[in-house]
Amino acid sequence: MSSRRIIIGDVHGQYDALLQLMEAIAPQEKKPVYFLGDLIDRGLNSAEVVEFVRQHRYGCLLGNHEQMLLEVLGSQGRNDGGNVAGLAL
Repeated sequence: MSSRRIIIGDVHGQYDALLQLMEAIAPQEKKPVYFLGDLIDRGLNSAEVVEFVRQHRYGCLLGNHEQMLLEVLGSQGRNDGGNVAGLAL
């Protein structure tokens, strides 16, 4: 049994690039895949990236971009809107 683990970081909403990467590395069910956070922001397809990781039940750490989004969403109206510029999900 191989001890290979696949670790991916900083996808930043780049769904098409993620699909290309996954095709290239061809993960198998018994080979764990982990994401090191920053699935969202910068790219145009953050929601698709999050859904892909969720559907495949891959392990994922919370990155600083997810943390910033959670902080903005948790501000309950105290935000002037400036903090959400660029945080696309």
